[in-house]
Order: sequence, then C-alpha cells, then structure tokens
Amino acid sequence: MAQIKSFRKITRKIQSQVVIDATYSIASISGNKLFQINTWGSEDRKIKGQASQTIQFNEESARELVRILQDEYGI
Repeated sequence: MAQIKSFRKITRKIQSQVVIDATYSIASISGNKLFQINTWGSEDRKIKGQASQTIQFNEESARELVRILQDEYGI
C-alpha cells in the first residue's frame, strides 16, 4: 500500500498490462479525505479476492493527478 505524495514524469518504455478490475473507496482519516484505488489481479491469480495493489491519494495528490490526466488526454 502507498499514499502518493507527488508525481514526476519520466520517459521510459512501457508495455500494456493485463486488463483487470479495480475498486475505489473514500475515507476520512484524522480529518483528511483519502481516495483509494485497489486492483484485484487477473482471473488466474493464486489468491483470489485479495487486493493486488492499493494506492491512496490525499486532496493535493488527487488534484495533481486530475491535472495530469487533463493535460495528457485533453479532457
């Protein structure tokens, strides 16, 4: 699990990955709102029903992600 502090763009070769499902949750912890994304792995995952990755965003990192997505996808 990780909470994103900031983003830095790097240039590197990337490959398309296995397509999986994700869920998101919202929570308030000590007065700080968090947005959390969980990925659940592929159909042939050894341990089913267990999150593969968990990423959390506070308000500042969520705003930065939205800005990046708007810039990169023109949305």
